[in-house]
Amino acid sequence: MIHVCYGLYDGTGRYSKFTGTSILSMFENVSTPPRSVTVHLLHDDTLTDDNRDKFSYIAGQYNQLIKFYNVEKICADELAALKEILTDFSKRNFTIGTMFRLLMTKIFSDDIGKVIYLDSDTVVNLDIGELWKIPLDDKTIAAVPESTNGIDGMGFPLCKDGLVRAADYFNAGVIIINLDKLRGSEFENFQAEIKFIAENPKYIWMDQDIFNYCFSKNMVKLSSRFNFSVRNRGEQNVKNKICHYLGKTLNLGRDDKFNRLWFKYFKKTRWFDEDVIFNFYDEFKQRDAELKNFAAQVSALMSGKSRTFFVEAMNIEFIKRVFYVQAGEEIIPAVNQESVQALKESMKSTAGSKLYFILIGIGYEIVRAELMKEGFAEGRDFINAVEFLSPIHGIPMNMYYENSLIKML
Repeated sequence: MIHVCYGLYDGTGRYSKFTGTSILSMFENVSTPPRSVTVHLLHDDTLTDDNRDKFSYIAGQYNQLIKFYNVEKICADELAALKEILTDFSKRNFTIGTMFRLLMTKIFSDDIGKVIYLDSDTVVNLDIGELWKIPLDDKTIAAVPESTNGIDGMGFPLCKDGLVRAADYFNAGVIIINLDKLRGSEFENFQAEIKFIAENPKYIWMDQDIFNYCFSKNMVKLSSRFNFSVRNRGEQNVKNKICHYLGKTLNLGRDDKFNRLWFKYFKKTRWFDEDVIFNFYDEFKQRDAELKNFAAQVSALMSGKSRTFFVEAMNIEFIKRVFYVQAGEEIIPAVNQESVQALKESMKSTAGSKLYFILIGIGYEIVRAELMKEGFAEGRDFINAVEFLSPIHGIPMNMYYENSLIKML
């Protein structure tokens, strides 16, 4: 029996759709005999009866098994203690559902010796049996290093502090966990290390940082195809991969094979209904109004101010062309943490006489937080320049809507 685990907090009423899509994709690609996969769904009271029935329908449709575990009832004390330790968790753009897996050794019976954990924003476009049969030997986990997906591990605070080697830092969205080993002598260490990460807010990746801090030196490294970052859109081969959409990388681009793959499975679930279509319409209408309002605000903000750009070095020529950068307008290259410090010093020295256009992709939220700590305000002192990009600049139209797709669905 193959054991697969998901964690689900469904406070918005929409995350079930992503979890259900991932489960259906996995069941559809299983080549082993029927009833060979058991999905263990760790959830809380936010799972509705209707969504529970839809999960059960998927399992019955493919003749597989799904078991439900309400962690608020099974592990009430442990969950309360975990929430107390992780008091800052909700401020870091994560949901508590990602932390339910930290309670697996308390929830699962001893006869379950290992389990595959999957994030809800994955599509299993391969036979999950391939991943299951990989031996762990005496290792605690198996995972895909971030570096194999072209992501510099030094972008993670644990690596910068020398606590985890950049080459070993892994993405925790797809991991095989040796429960037998975790139930042993490592369990107490695991609990202590959870507390260490929680008490150090600079380790912003929370549950992923916990697993890396604990197990990066005791892991089997997997091929990137078992946790393929959809940010790598330069490669459009979706075959024989577990595609990880990383929350905000799913959009509506018709020609993008990753988008089509996700919708291929989503439309087969019971969550695909007429409300989805209406939600798309409402969200596009609202977003269009927001973009027009944003343009009007920037026009007003620019009165009496000049522009400065903070942009990744490789995109400087692109920015010059798209924003018609004039002689005398400053461009600060975004290279490393020292670059952010240079940005702060520049903003302090100009005393509100400039509007700063920030264009650094996925790092924007981190820079935004640092600037706000210094007393600078988004929409007054700086803006996210991505809002100005469009298809004519080579940027997919649907990039505007990535952050809203969960609401649309």
